Amino acid sequence: MRRGQTARWVAGAALAATGLLLPAARAGDGRTEIAPADFAALPYTYTITQPGSYVLTDTVRFTKELAHGIMVVADNVTLDLNGFALIGPGANSGYGIFQPATNRNLTVRNGSITGWKGVLYGGLQLDGFGNRAERVQVSENYYGMTLGPGALAKDCVACSNSLDGIRLDQDSLLIGCRAANNGSSGISADDAGVLVDCEVRANAAGISASWQSVVKGCVAEDNAGHGIFAGMGSVISMDVPPYVTVS
Repeated sequence: MRRGQTARWVAGAALAATGLLLPAARAGDGRTEIAPADFAALPYTYTITQPGSYVLTDTVRFTKELAHGIMVVADNVTLDLNGFALIGPGANSGYGIFQPATNRNLTVRNGSITGWKGVLYGGLQLDGFGNRAERVQVSENYYGMTLGPGALAKDCVACSNSLDGIRLDQDSLLIGCRAANNGSSGISADDAGVLVDCEVRANAAGISASWQSVVKGCVAEDNAGHGIFAGMGSVISMDVPPYVTVS
């Protein structure tokens, strides 16, 4: 794939990041709805303090500066963006969605997070253990997506973020994700990460995997630095090791 094809691939990823390519789900079934008016009624951040399922009902344009969009301080939460976008205020933002390291088991799915450009902040920052990101697009943030240890990211897209597109802590699994036009690594994984069927194109660097990682079936092209780098004891192959289950 040459640069013209890469540009079209990036354009497609950017369109996906608007949420237009994701079918909207219906709220209900005991899920707590989060509407744009709920953000307008708060002085700063919308905070989830109880376990359960939450669903966004429309795109939110967050105008408050120096604040996170959504903060999750409960375990066992599912947050469905429902095909909509969480749009930040730009350079003076906090995180789009933030979870501290003291919490765990948060799933964020089905939507886009863009415009969270505050220095050292970013679109999706989940610091706890055992979190999941599924079909989430992060674009034009400072950092795109950062997941704590033991995480799973599946079918996610990261494009045009100022630094890393997707960052994973140790013992995490990344399946079918794409990263393009990010200002640092497209995908960065800490020790013992497993990356399967991912693509990185036109980033400052492609895939950066730490010690004892597995990189299987991934594609790296047109990155300014390395395509795929993996640390000591790692495996780069086209075969899935028998101890890795992809579902």
